[in-house]
Amino acid sequence: MIYYKLLVNSPNGEQTIVFVTESGSYFDQSRVVWDERTDGPLPAITLGKMERVGNLLNTLADYLPAHAAYLAEKAVEAAEETRVETIEQSAKQDATIITLKTMTNQQLNDWFDANITTLASARALLKVLFKIVIRRII
Repeated sequence: MIYYKLLVNSPNGEQTIVFVTESGSYFDQSRVVWDERTDGPLPAITLGKMERVGNLLNTLADYLPAHAAYLAEKAVEAAEETRVETIEQSAKQDATIITLKTMTNQQLNDWFDANITTLASARALLKVLFKIVIRRII
């Protein structure tokens, strides 16, 4: 089976290459910048900087605004993932959390009664647990 490349500006802003068969198509033809079946082989490109001018592809000096926004969003997502992983690693190495993970319900109740005696200590523990839960469950 032979696959052809389509250079498309996807709805999320990313300029990307989609592979299709001879009879395949992209769901929104208005987003197709280059189709190898009708335009010929896809020349060397820089994703996110390609613009069609007539029958040629032009490489822009800067990223297309939608692609730049897509890249910025991906960078934010990657930074958030790194931040969450850092919190998780910190929690995995926290002596208190390690101890709590091994306890039975009754031992947890006893530990809590003995160790969480001030508002400050309750807030500190709640903050760590909340960060873990909110980032992974919700």
